Amino acid sequence: MQRDDHRQSPIPAPGEWPAVRVGEYGIACLTFQRRSQPGEPSYSVEDIGKAGVPTLTASQAALVRRIRKYIHSDTLRFAFVHRSEFIVFDATAGPCFDGAPGYRVLNASPPNAFYEPGEAPGFIHAVPGEVAPTAGPWMRP
Repeated sequence: MQRDDHRQSPIPAPGEWPAVRVGEYGIACLTFQRRSQPGEPSYSVEDIGKAGVPTLTASQAALVRRIRKYIHSDTLRFAFVHRSEFIVFDATAGPCFDGAPGYRVLNASPPNAFYEPGEAPGFIHAVPGEVAPTAGPWMRP
C-alpha cells in the first residue's frame, strides 16, 4: 500500500490487489464483497494452450486472435464468469482491480459491459448513459 503522512492509502498500489494463484497460470481475486473466498480465475491470453489453462472452443480462440489483431497489450486476460460466460478484458491496472467502472468486456454484445474482477465474483455491469460505445472491429462479421 502507498503511504501518505504515515497513513495507509485505501487504494492499493498496482500489483497489491488481493488475489490467489489457481494452478500455475490462473489468478482468482479475493473480492471486495468476499475477501475470504476467491472468485473465478482469469488467465492471460498469452497462456492459451498451456497445460492447466482452460481449453477454448474454436470460436473463442478465433475471437481472441481477432482482438489481439487490434489490441496489442500484454495485459489481455480471459475468464469464464458464472462458470460459463466467456469474457475477454484488458487488465491494465492488474487482474484484480476493483475500481469503477472496471474493465470493458471486449467481447460484450452490446458493447457497454464492464467487468470489475475485484468487486464481486463475476461482477459485470453496464455503464450508465444513453449512447452505448461502438463495438470493436473484432466484433464485426
